[in-house]
Amino acid sequence: MKITDIKYAMLDANPTIHITTDEETDGLAQIETMKPYLEPVIGFYKNRIICTDPRDVARAMARIRNLGSFKP
Repeated sequence: MKITDIKYAMLDANPTIHITTDEETDGLAQIETMKPYLEPVIGFYKNRIICTDPRDVARAMARIRNLGSFKP
């Protein structure tokens, strides 16, 4: 299973991330508060997360942190 797309949207004033995989399994993550800087950050790291296994969170986070990122 690999991540194929990541999208950011505002749903009823709640920031939400939508993750799509190659096995047509989707996931949603809701962020607790509005963070205006989040949308460009997601776009920046999107290419680092695409093609990773969504079940291996530690590896995906390691790829993000290799660029000096903070915990999202």
